[in-house]
Amino acid sequence: MGFFVYTAGYATTGKPEISLGVVVVVGGGKEAYDRFTGKGHPELADFVWTLVGGGVGYVLSAAVE
Repeated sequence: MGFFVYTAGYATTGKPEISLGVVVVVGGGKEAYDRFTGKGHPELADFVWTLVGGGVGYVLSAAVE
């Protein structure tokens, strides 16, 4: 999920730093939603993997430019 969120943010803004911020907000928001509504399974690992996906997107976008 993190890679796709990063890619969408980068395609929209063209700024990698903003895109990483969007990944953190979306990943944290998803986990908060899961925890407070009880509709999902909040796991720290999901959030970490979301951040890893965003990091991969950041590295790939830097390599392309």
